Amino acid sequence: MSLLEVRNLTTSFKTDQGIVTAVRGVDYRVEKGEILGIVGESGSGKSVGMFSLMGLLADNGSVTDGTITFDGEDITPPRGTDRKGRSAYEKKMRAIRGNKIGMIFQDPMSYLNPILTIERQLTEGIRCHLKYDKKKAREYAIELMGMVGIPNPKTRLRQYPFEFSGGMRQRIIIAAALACNPKLIIADEPTTALDVTVQAQILELIQKLIKNTEAGVIIITHDLGVVASLCDRISIMYGGRIMEEGTADEIFYDPKHPYTKGLLGSIARETGDEKEPLKPIPGTPPDLLKMKDGCPFAPRCEEAMVVCVDHNPGNTEFSGTHRCSCWLHCMEKVSTVAAPGDGADDAAGGVGAPPPKGGGTGGRTDDKHERLVETGGGKAARPHQAGDAQAGVGDDAGPGPEKGGPAVGRSEQPVEAAAEKEPRHNKGHHAAFAGLSKIFGKGVAAHV
Repeated sequence: MSLLEVRNLTTSFKTDQGIVTAVRGVDYRVEKGEILGIVGESGSGKSVGMFSLMGLLADNGSVTDGTITFDGEDITPPRGTDRKGRSAYEKKMRAIRGNKIGMIFQDPMSYLNPILTIERQLTEGIRCHLKYDKKKAREYAIELMGMVGIPNPKTRLRQYPFEFSGGMRQRIIIAAALACNPKLIIADEPTTALDVTVQAQILELIQKLIKNTEAGVIIITHDLGVVASLCDRISIMYGGRIMEEGTADEIFYDPKHPYTKGLLGSIARETGDEKEPLKPIPGTPPDLLKMKDGCPFAPRCEEAMVVCVDHNPGNTEFSGTHRCSCWLHCMEKVSTVAAPGDGADDAAGGVGAPPPKGGGTGGRTDDKHERLVETGGGKAARPHQAGDAQAGVGDDAGPGPEKGGPAVGRSEQPVEAAAEKEPRHNKGHHAAFAGLSKIFGKGVAAHV
């Protein structure tokens, strides 16, 4: 049994402009003694997912779907307005927060009360959860402050947050999160305000805690260097969804999703005597008020197809630990599930047939990887961009397979051949993984 298991987590906020769904069907798990890194740019839903787990959402936020199981216990926030249910949930979470689950918050000044001493704030959780008396709690707080590298802790314990630097305040929060030896530690940008030396000390402290207690850790960060050296598994988030998940080696040495590749391409590196220029990801993060059902990265993706805009891809699994949510890999999987060599199919451009040159279904015209789609039942080919969906793809895409039109993806394999062997998939996702015939029935083929 996993220490933490989150399934199909969806979190929304009611605003004056409309409903903002910040987390969209997220799945992840954490084992005992494991470090999971969650990486993504600002606004991707990383922190909101953790606040949902801890039951710390704002009044206008709520978990609208999914389940959260921690250490075999269901801690999913209740839905609806039942006061008794919410009261029971909050009572349960008060016993868990700061005790079994410790959280290192991103902004130390927002977390710490400016009018209470550090002693008051650091010893409160110790006395509540560990049942220490005032003297023992104070001694333990001094020990914790020394452990995170705060000099002269006996004196500093009586000071106020404004008397500490940003890095010092961050270390106070880390000490508070580690105080009760939690089973799960959630670290939201734990090393942002720290210098390199202290950062290394904190990361070493987290690793030592895991070794001694088998605690699980979730690290939310923008720093790919931290996750590369510290994390066992990495989840890449964008637009409220997990784009790719895998081990550190799989993510860094065999990335699959275009967004993951974009993140890695933006890292400064040197090759030989020359420095490679940085390759920024074009465009801006999505507006969560105007999100479509498709892949949130489609407007910025060089590999985008029209199907990416309107239909969310399922998870394509490359191994027991590596999965990716991308239509490009869905279709690559589908094109290889049936063995090539059935003469009639090959002759007809089916399974195993090479993509047509200079046009036709599913080909690539140049290095820009422009997607092509036949128009008018195979009369001409044109580059297909994600934005074309705005104008109504059905007019351009031609008839679907049931009318003799083009097949999905870069190969024109028959529906029956592809449906015989389905790619591995996770239940509950898009019908693509239930067989191409089902996709065609829902009209997806006309959008490729």
